[in-house]
Amino acid sequence: MTSEAWSAVAVIVSCVLLLATNRFSASIVLSAGVVVLLAAGLITPHQALAGFVNEGMITVGVLYVVVAGLQQTGAIGWMVDTILGVPRSIRHAQWRMTLPVVTISPFVNNTPVVAMFTPAISAWARRYQIPLSQLMIPLAFLTTASGLCTLIGSSTNLIVHALLRDKAGLPGFSFWELGWMGVPVTITVLLYTIHWSNDRLPDRVVACTFSDDRLESTRSWRTSLSLAILLGFVLLATVGHVSTLRSAWIAAGLMLITRCVSVTTAWRAVEWPVLLVIAISFALGTALEATGAAQSMASALIVLTRENALLSLAMIYLVTALLTQIVTNNATAALMFPIALATARDLQVSVMPFAVVVLVASSASFATPIGYQTNLMVQQPGGYRFSDYIRFGWPLSLLVAGVTLALTPLIWPF
Repeated sequence: MTSEAWSAVAVIVSCVLLLATNRFSASIVLSAGVVVLLAAGLITPHQALAGFVNEGMITVGVLYVVVAGLQQTGAIGWMVDTILGVPRSIRHAQWRMTLPVVTISPFVNNTPVVAMFTPAISAWARRYQIPLSQLMIPLAFLTTASGLCTLIGSSTNLIVHALLRDKAGLPGFSFWELGWMGVPVTITVLLYTIHWSNDRLPDRVVACTFSDDRLESTRSWRTSLSLAILLGFVLLATVGHVSTLRSAWIAAGLMLITRCVSVTTAWRAVEWPVLLVIAISFALGTALEATGAAQSMASALIVLTRENALLSLAMIYLVTALLTQIVTNNATAALMFPIALATARDLQVSVMPFAVVVLVASSASFATPIGYQTNLMVQQPGGYRFSDYIRFGWPLSLLVAGVTLALTPLIWPF
């Protein structure tokens, strides 16, 4: 590698190590990394700022407004309260929780889904004396898995989709295409959770910090309206030959016009630090590409795997899965995609299977609480320790890796 490539790698490794300490926010660490890359002349100002006008990043931001409308009108609360019912046991409670999670998560970003479900499930569990430690990690992991079923289910999906369009010159994924992988992964996570949670999750009594009020929600006309807007958005993005971004803009505009959500609430609902991390992550990935570091890493990877496409695919998954345990999912996807793209081009095979494994491995962060924001969100309510994630998450990570690597070449051939 050239000195510029080594410098870019050094900056990114430094960012990874700082993130691993968990002492600084991802937005601060990654922003500092981009400033260093810019000051060293490793990226141009245009490359540093390109992520802020990226279609995937903007789509994530607009979808926060749509979710805010669903939340403010009580649409999601009404759905959750209607479905949860009365559990007969811990396992039955997990099954009852699964239905609303896997129904909503494919159409709503993971973070707000967990934010909305946590207080409702906490109050529900307290009422029926179910240990929250048996529910919170399953909630986070099922939300992550079912978010892989559609293009909009996770911000990571939209980021890889945007990278395919911008870097590889491909159309990206259709709205439902990822479901071919998302559904098997969701089934794997569900069966593992139901079968092993009693043995591998702690049974701790945690003081509930949420209200124990009744979970019943009033279904107003705006509740129905917001659900209709969501359905229209999905149909428009699926069969209307309209881009996901345009469909999201239309849905967000209708939420505001119909007063399903106020302008103030919509503005506050946007997770600005998350959007900043996404935008900045593109610049870090671009640095690996522009300096030739991605190409050098890909060449080394191919030599190591003896020019075997399947082994290269497995190696890309492994590196991505390890990196995402300590770096945010979106940053991991943006960093690994250039390496995956260079690997596919060197092997002269399709980039699609490599893009899919980067997408899944970036999201499938089950072994630590810091790799995915939703893992961190359930740690306190569930009373979990770091070791609980390792004990429960590593076997699941291996299962998901096996399913992904077995199915990806069949669905998206080399």
